[in-house]
Amino acid sequence: MKLHILGPAFGLPSIDAECIAAVALVERYTQGSGQAWALVASHEAAADTRLPCLQVGDKTYSGFDRIAQHLIDEAGGAVPGLATDLTAQQQADATALMTFIKSEGQLLLDISLYVSFENYRNRTRSAFTKILPWYANFVVPPQRRNQARQRTQHLGVSSLDVDDFHEDVIDKPSSMQSEQQKKPFEHETEKHARRLLGRRDTVRTLLQQPEHAAAFRLNALADNLFEPLQDLLKNQSNLLGTDQPAIVDCLAFGYLSLMFYPKMPQNWLASTMRLRYQKLVYYLGSLRDTLRVDAHPDEALSAVSQSEKGAADLPWVSPQSFSPIAVLGYIGQCLFHQLPLPKSDAGLVHLPIRRPRSLVQRYFPALLGLTSTSLALLAFWSYKNLAWPHGEAVHFFGRRRLVDYGDAGATLSALGSLGLQMQQQQQQS
Repeated sequence: MKLHILGPAFGLPSIDAECIAAVALVERYTQGSGQAWALVASHEAAADTRLPCLQVGDKTYSGFDRIAQHLIDEAGGAVPGLATDLTAQQQADATALMTFIKSEGQLLLDISLYVSFENYRNRTRSAFTKILPWYANFVVPPQRRNQARQRTQHLGVSSLDVDDFHEDVIDKPSSMQSEQQKKPFEHETEKHARRLLGRRDTVRTLLQQPEHAAAFRLNALADNLFEPLQDLLKNQSNLLGTDQPAIVDCLAFGYLSLMFYPKMPQNWLASTMRLRYQKLVYYLGSLRDTLRVDAHPDEALSAVSQSEKGAADLPWVSPQSFSPIAVLGYIGQCLFHQLPLPKSDAGLVHLPIRRPRSLVQRYFPALLGLTSTSLALLAFWSYKNLAWPHGEAVHFFGRRRLVDYGDAGATLSALGSLGLQMQQQQQQS
C-alpha cells in the first residue's frame, strides 16, 4: 500500500491540507491493523486522479474521501485506531463538518499560502523548490497560485496580492486602466499629501484604506471557520465527542495545521487562532501528539539513508524517477496548456503514477514484434513461391529492353533467347 502526496513542508508531511489528512488517516489505520505501507513524495497523478492518491495493488483511490471510504470498507466498518462506531446523528454531523472545513478552510489557505504575495514569495515558493524536481517547479506553484486567485476573487482581498497589482495595473497603459484600478495610485498620492501637510488619518479614512479593509475581511473569514469549531470543542476533546479521533478530526488537522504551524511574514491566521481561539490551539496540539505525523523535507528527499539510520517516523520511500522522454512529454503538455484553448481538468498537467503491469502488458511488445516479423516473412515467401509466374516472360512496364541499346543490346538479347531455347530442348528430351 503506497500513499502518493505532495512533499513535506513547514515541519508537516505535506504542503497540501488533504494530503496531510490522508497521511494522518493511513498512519492511524496502519497502527491499529499492523499493515505495512509506504509514503511517496510526488507531484504526479494520472489523468483521472488527483493527490492524495492511495495505491493498493492495481487499484488507486484518489482524494481524501475515497481513501477514507476504502479503509472503512477494508476494515469492515471499524477502522482500527479511529472512532468509526458513530451514531446516525454523529455521521450526519461528520458529513456536514467535512464539507464545512473543506469550503471555508480552503479559502483561508488560498489567501495565506498563495494570494498573499509576501507569504508566497518568501515561504510557499521556497518550500515547493525543496520538494519538486526542477521541471515541475516552473509548473506546479504557478498553477496552484492561479487556482487560488480564481477561488478567492470574489472575497475582495486583492490588495494582499502585490504581484497581481503590478501585473494588472503597472504594465497596462493609463488609457486601459479602470477607475477601480486607479484608486491605489490615488490612495498613495493622498497619503503622501497628508504626510507633507501634517494631517492625521481618522478612523474613517483608516477603514477606507485597502490594506485595513482587507484585514477586516480576513478576520471575518477566519471567524467563520474558527468560531464554530471552537464551539464544538467546549466540553469535548474531539469534534464529535468521541474518545479517539475520527476521520473528520484527521481532516481538521490537515487544514488547521497548515494555518497555525507555518511561520509566515503575514501571520494573521496563526495570530488570530493564538489570541482568540485558545481551545482550538489546544485541540490542534493534542491531535499532533496523538497522530504523530511530523515530518521534514530531508526525510522524503533522502528516504533511503533515513530508513537505514532509523530516524524517519513516517515510512518514506524514494520518489519515483521518470525517463527523459516522460519529462519532455510533461513539459510539452505544460506548454500546450498555456495556449489560449478550452482546457479540461482545471488546466492541470500530470505525469502518470506507475502501477504494476500485468502479464499481457509486460509481454505485449515482444508478442507484437514477433507477430509482425512472422507476417513479413510469410508475405515474402508467398511472393517468391506463389505469385512469381514461372516459365513465362516477365515484363516490367516502363523500362527499356535490351534491343533498345543498339547492336550490343541486340547481341545480348539474341544470346539470351538462344540460351532459353536450349534449356527448353533439354527439358523436352
